[in-house]
Amino acid sequence: LSCQSAHLRRVTRQLKISRLHVSRLPTPELRARLKEGLQLKLGPFSARITSGLPGIAHGIAKLYADFSVETGNDFADFHVRLATPPGLRRWLRPQINFYFDGQRPFKPLPLDQAFAMMEWGLNWCISGHMHQYLILHAAVLARGDDAVILPGPPGAGKSTLTAALALRGWRLLSDELTLIDP
Repeated sequence: LSCQSAHLRRVTRQLKISRLHVSRLPTPELRARLKEGLQLKLGPFSARITSGLPGIAHGIAKLYADFSVETGNDFADFHVRLATPPGLRRWLRPQINFYFDGQRPFKPLPLDQAFAMMEWGLNWCISGHMHQYLILHAAVLARGDDAVILPGPPGAGKSTLTAALALRGWRLLSDELTLIDP
């Protein structure tokens, strides 16, 4: 049994070492994966994101660099797609649509807000569908083994305080949603 246990630990360690992160993907490969559906591990969730827009690839490369890319046909909690509408809207006052499981839950936004729409849409997916968690409108920061949760209504100053703490060495985990596993 101890031999099997040692082998299992070695294999697990190798899997952790070989885990593919967004930062390891060259830009052309990241864009190609996004066109087919890039599957990201987002904490306890997995999201398959599909988009051919360069702005989405750029945003993911910057803000999700340390996140794991899941390969194969792994299960995804959320299937989202960001695309421009067909027809003249593609060129005349371009817009972006957010799709969740093939449905468009929101009205389109201007194209220059595509990455923000992806972020807002993912927050909506989590808050609307992950009922096993206690979800708070709060910021979360960590320093070492300590964490602080800053709940408050919109306009209370959470983002301002979060930015100040981040500038003083605290690691930003979220400034929008806090999930607590009861």
